[in-house]
Amino acid sequence: MEKLKSFRHLNNNIDLVLNEENSIELLGAQGHIWNQIFNFINSMSLKCAIQLGIPDIVNNYRKPMTISQLVLALPINQKKSPCVYRLMRILIHSGFFALQKVEGGGEGEEEEGYVITDASKLLLKDNPMSVTPFLLSMLDPVMTKPWDFLSNWFQNDDPTPFDTANGMTFWDYGSHQPNLARFFNDAMASDARLVTSVVIEKCKWVFEGVESLVDVGGGTGTVATSIATNFPQIQCTVLDLPHVVADLQGGNNLNFVGGDMFVEVPTAEVVLLKWILHDWNDEESVKILKKCKEAIMKSKKKGGKVIIIDMKVENEKDEDDESYETQLFFDMLMMTLLTGKERNEKEWAKLFKDAGFSDYKITPILGLRSVIESLRPHMELNLQFHQLHVPKMCYSIGYFGYHQQLWKTHDDFSTQTCTPHKQKKKSSCVYRLIVNMEKLKSFRHLNNNIDLVLNEENSIELLRAQGHIWNQIFNFINSMSLKCAIQLGIPDIINNYGKPMTISQLKLALPINQKKSSCVYRLMRILTHSNFFALQKVEGREGEEEEEGYVITDASKLLLKDNPMSVTPFLLAMLDPVITKPWDFLSNWFQNDDPTPFDTANGMTFWDYGSHQPNLARFFNDAMASDARLVTSVVIEKCRWVFEGVESLVDVGGGTGTVATTIATSFPQIQCSVLDLPHVVADLQGANNLWILHDWNDEESVKILKKCKEAITKNNKKGGKVIIIDMKVENEKDEDDESYETQLFFDMLMMALVTGKERNEKEWAKLFKDAGFSDYKITPILGLRSLIEVYP
Repeated sequence: MEKLKSFRHLNNNIDLVLNEENSIELLGAQGHIWNQIFNFINSMSLKCAIQLGIPDIVNNYRKPMTISQLVLALPINQKKSPCVYRLMRILIHSGFFALQKVEGGGEGEEEEGYVITDASKLLLKDNPMSVTPFLLSMLDPVMTKPWDFLSNWFQNDDPTPFDTANGMTFWDYGSHQPNLARFFNDAMASDARLVTSVVIEKCKWVFEGVESLVDVGGGTGTVATSIATNFPQIQCTVLDLPHVVADLQGGNNLNFVGGDMFVEVPTAEVVLLKWILHDWNDEESVKILKKCKEAIMKSKKKGGKVIIIDMKVENEKDEDDESYETQLFFDMLMMTLLTGKERNEKEWAKLFKDAGFSDYKITPILGLRSVIESLRPHMELNLQFHQLHVPKMCYSIGYFGYHQQLWKTHDDFSTQTCTPHKQKKKSSCVYRLIVNMEKLKSFRHLNNNIDLVLNEENSIELLRAQGHIWNQIFNFINSMSLKCAIQLGIPDIINNYGKPMTISQLKLALPINQKKSSCVYRLMRILTHSNFFALQKVEGREGEEEEEGYVITDASKLLLKDNPMSVTPFLLAMLDPVITKPWDFLSNWFQNDDPTPFDTANGMTFWDYGSHQPNLARFFNDAMASDARLVTSVVIEKCRWVFEGVESLVDVGGGTGTVATTIATSFPQIQCSVLDLPHVVADLQGANNLWILHDWNDEESVKILKKCKEAITKNNKKGGKVIIIDMKVENEKDEDDESYETQLFFDMLMMALVTGKERNEKEWAKLFKDAGFSDYKITPILGLRSLIEVYP
């Protein structure tokens, strides 16, 4: 209570006096933070489904597949079969599977079966446009590890967090890792097939009248091969590093050149840059563009231009919030793995101007990606080019370029130019095209329900589906960006400033290497999108340009260091590498005998680990204590009737007694006892755990409830009951979709760390019945949690 008074005194703008209105706001803010913390569970659940082969198993069944049929078909330990439903539940929520009624079921209860969706079609193993290789590479532990070093990187001299985590650049690491290189090669090829098909289908005008084209950073030539095949009048050249093109052979109007785009670009009328520039900072991008301009000028052809396939980041959120979010994810990805960035139109325009180009045209026709034409100076044009406003598709798609260099694992770095063979046999590029076409035909034949013939309608669907997958892959960036902000102390710095804080003021106040200051805006942009900060106009002197400054929100109030109800300790505990590590072992755990993924990852139970790790235990203790202060205050404020007439109460698993102390103070007629393990209460160390039963499986929970019933019965008092504060998972999505998603996150968390679960009402009712209770009452008054009264 003294801590609470002190906090109120120092933070006059923050009201922590509980009442009907702000208790709802506080619980809502707490729920939003929880959702953000556990966004990574979306990413890792999808990875697990891919590793277990669920999309292919469901698709190959050819009709709705019941949960029992799926369990039998999966390569898992059948003891883990009850957990398959829980995994599928979160994947349905995320739009990767759907439920349909099963025809021909027997009498009795009607069954539902799983079917794939547009998104999961792009996760099928043999789909030539599959996003699976990209997913497996981006969620490889090597790629997720740098995000744990984000705040350290802001303070050191390393060029990227990837360097901080792995001791070398992303490029260097990739050249030594054949498995990761293979995933990227496959990912780039499948994406190139989709995007190039859409460009050729919908943007033929881009190539009209073109006689020569060079694809800079074109790798093994997937894009150039498609262009050369569809536009035989165009002489196509692929430029990439010598070791990338060393063994590649061209065709009739296609050749490969080994070189360096920073040194020279082969002469051509048109230069293509497909997701190249987002890998590089502004200075490097200008150098690349200047070399492209030189190549165009040498061609002496009218209409010369650079065609760029890249993102144009929107400045404001629009109706398609997922697309904007995915753009921010990719920008953070470029910052973490490389030195690049995603750019808005103003930033693109500056690049073109600095590189000496006269004009540009942006056609946003590829989901998040646009076709950007940058025109050389002094072009004789019959029309005025300007930005073309085209309605944006409603979902994002992603594509990750890394100098467009599809890594090879050998060390042949000799410079060479690969020209078409004069022999009659087909070149390797043409052969690859034929193989891919046969693969496409085979895939269509085996999957009659999946149409991959590109047209106006299904190209939009495919791009939308791909974009949704990319968003899901990178959901973890929300979690790790928030962790970084906490570790840098951003909420407290902004709150202590007392008024809107400009980006320049924030940079100076942060404990960071000022060389990284330009990246602070990018971090704040994604945190503003996630509603942890807001922008307000800054009052300035007359005549000065109007600025905006950051202020805290209801959510970030619960992240302030000295807030007695702070969620920060819980966040730091849940996003500790020890706690996130088990998620990389989810699919392994489904197949082995370990009780939890935590055991698989760490070789011991969560409880045993906690007893040997004082820092982690401290985070949990602080987290449970702050949560107890909030929830108990709300219960006493809004549910006083629960304690009316009660003379004695025991708080099972009550730790240091935060809850019991509050109840005893508010209701002096109640004799309160706290029951916990001897080592917890001996020195007043432990957690104030309001959640008990969700930590345990059904059999263990029934045992606990039976012991509680015995205690009530021995008391011989009328009105005895068990009060449970826990979640009641909704069976259907409701208007508050974030709350439902967060409940599913917690259920998956219980599966990964302990042997427990979150329960719906039917499951709670069965527990109470099995434990011998006669009735219950559920009052959903605590945000994600409910107050549940159980009567003997």
